[in-house]
Amino acid sequence: MFAVFVVFFAANVFDMGGGFGIKYLSYVLLAAALLWRSFELRFDPRHVAAALALFVVWPVFSLIRGLSDGGELATGIRQITPFFPGILVFFCAKEATLRSQWPLGIG
Repeated sequence: MFAVFVVFFAANVFDMGGGFGIKYLSYVLLAAALLWRSFELRFDPRHVAAALALFVVWPVFSLIRGLSDGGELATGIRQITPFFPGILVFFCAKEATLRSQWPLGIG
């Protein structure tokens, strides 16, 4: 799992704009690894709900509100897309914390 997270981090540093497609491939790779590990782990439903509200529901709500105020769809989508990988990072950090005594799995 650590190697997958390193690839995710490196892809977001070196392919920040997604021009090479490595960034999006790393999203799929990290999501698949988390899905694979999710059968072994038990996440607290309150934490999952908070993460979904923060990284999915709120950005979508903001997009809808912006569109209702006359904003452009393309600009709105560009503004909210950085939130969606945040949910992957949340679950990756949570998975590391569940396997360790220390915060974020350090130690």
